[in-house]
Amino acid sequence: MSEARPTPIPTDKAGLSLGYRFVWRLQYTLLAWGGPAQMPLHRDPRERMRRERTARVQAARTGQPQAG
Repeated sequence: MSEARPTPIPTDKAGLSLGYRFVWRLQYTLLAWGGPAQMPLHRDPRERMRRERTARVQAARTGQPQAG
């Protein structure tokens, strides 16, 4: 049985403003310090943040409008 791996944080910053990146990193760091204990990937808030950021970067690369 293969273990699920966390989504990597994209190094590409396309479509991400400086303010978004700052707030994202702050929230991500705070979740590491004071967030919930280790959870399965489908319930992990840090994993959710990584997936949302990856989706934003991919949408900017393809020129698709962002939802929300």
